[in-house]
Amino acid sequence: MNGELLSVIGVMPSSFAGLTGRADLWVPEMMAPRVTYAEHLTTPQNFISVVGRLRPTVTLEAARAELAVLGERIAKALPDEDDLPTQWSATAIPLSEARIDGGNRRAVLFLLGAVSFLLLLACVNVAGVGLAHAIARKQEVTVRLALGAGRGRLIRQLMTESALIGLLAGTLGSLAAAFLIILVRAPAPVAGPTNMWGTLGDFAVIRLDPRVLLFSLAATITAVILSGLVPAIHASRADLASELRDRSGAAAVGSGAGGRLQSVLVVAEIAVALVLSIGAGLLFTSLRRLQATPIGVDPTNVLTFRIQPSDVQYGVAAAPALLDRVIAAVEAVPGVLSATVDACAPAGTSCANSTLYVIGRPVPGLGQAPPVQRHYIGPDHFKTLGIPVVRGRVFEAGDRAGSPRVVIINETAARRFWLGANPLGERVWFGGGSNFDRPDSSGVIVGVVGDVAYGSLEREQVASFYTPYRQFTYPFRTVMV
Repeated sequence: MNGELLSVIGVMPSSFAGLTGRADLWVPEMMAPRVTYAEHLTTPQNFISVVGRLRPTVTLEAARAELAVLGERIAKALPDEDDLPTQWSATAIPLSEARIDGGNRRAVLFLLGAVSFLLLLACVNVAGVGLAHAIARKQEVTVRLALGAGRGRLIRQLMTESALIGLLAGTLGSLAAAFLIILVRAPAPVAGPTNMWGTLGDFAVIRLDPRVLLFSLAATITAVILSGLVPAIHASRADLASELRDRSGAAAVGSGAGGRLQSVLVVAEIAVALVLSIGAGLLFTSLRRLQATPIGVDPTNVLTFRIQPSDVQYGVAAAPALLDRVIAAVEAVPGVLSATVDACAPAGTSCANSTLYVIGRPVPGLGQAPPVQRHYIGPDHFKTLGIPVVRGRVFEAGDRAGSPRVVIINETAARRFWLGANPLGERVWFGGGSNFDRPDSSGVIVGVVGDVAYGSLEREQVASFYTPYRQFTYPFRTVMV
């Protein structure tokens, strides 16, 4: 594994894929420096998800209270470096909250609401048909009542008929779902975690399992009750005298209580259909607006792919040379104009985050440093993506390890941190693990570029800071061509 010889000591069931849902093999945490990178156990690994099972007598609040003490202990064991205040903390969240991005939860709930309205519309429709069928059977019901059948028994009989129809419909629907899930897959961002490190199993993968079938059964029973109970109750309320006088039963159709109930169902059906139609129209309008939302780049003919080489073979020191070879090989392909790299593509969610410090300004207090996004990019990054250069210059071939560190910022960063003044020539450094992480390794701002949307388009525009990958980068990158 990554060049390290290991011995297999156990085999897990094929259905088990670890906490990530994608794992094929497992090694002890203490072996991580030999198969990933040497500093794994000696540097802050705050991206690792720790999963625990609470004792039956321990509440979530009690666990959080115990974990809160860990931050103070770690802070004492790891004093701040370079007078940079660092805050350590630990907390616990339920597994259900960690498994899906809260930003996607609202959209999924809206989709559930739309499907529920569709089910309600179908129930109202079936109830209307059932009511008409019940009115047509009133003579039969009247005869049964005259022979001594109780209303409860008649309602049970009519509900049993509705249940058989509902069971058949539910079975056909489940069979159709079993076939369709082969063709339909949930988008990765919907089924994904709150961040690139927090995946905890295939939570939102569409599959038919006993829980889904039980939910389908519950939905079928609910639909049967909604669509069958009203016609059954109405049919059992037959007036023996009037119904026996009117043998044809024609007078009952479309008149009296049955006619009024049919009118109510028709109005309800129209109302639910109107809500669905308005929702569909709003969804279409939102989609049009989303497609028209500028993201700050020209995506025409841009292709992307990710590389994730061995951390053992290509550490931080070897990563720039590796990316040089990758970009050179890609640009040598006929038809390729240029290529670049970054942690994420525009509108992507795996961008690197950090905190900002400006030379000449007081160091912010604990937890007060403003958050920013960090991008380790290639020289042709802005050319490849069509990002306009507003002021200054772009990165050049000479911006590499050993040369003065340089930084390019977006317009939002210029407005937010320099209030419209000229930021060129200002020096900045960042929190985190890059080699721009101290005042004596700060970079000078040499350019300002247009804003690019990263993450959700609903988010406020973030302040982005770009540095050359030749001065620092990680080996796993998104390549844009």
